[in-house]
Amino acid sequence: RIWFSALVDGLKGVFSITPEGVVTRLTPEDAWFDFGSPFGIQEDGTVLSSYCSMEFPTELVAIRPNGTFSSLHTRTSTSSLS
Repeated sequence: RIWFSALVDGLKGVFSITPEGVVTRLTPEDAWFDFGSPFGIQEDGTVLSSYCSMEFPTELVAIRPNGTFSSLHTRTSTSSLS
């Protein structure tokens, strides 16, 4: 399989294509986010990518084979420079 991102109806989704030419959309059609190019595939089929919207900046995301996704963003505390 080859994983890639492409624009469809003004939104960027993540897709895969088999050697036989079968294209499958991994991201939900109703997800109003722009997903970046996949940069990693985990053993369970989870695709690692980025996503953003008009409401938040680019974040890392895990897209599971069933089409659900979750942000990989973790908040860290910053120390003062005193």
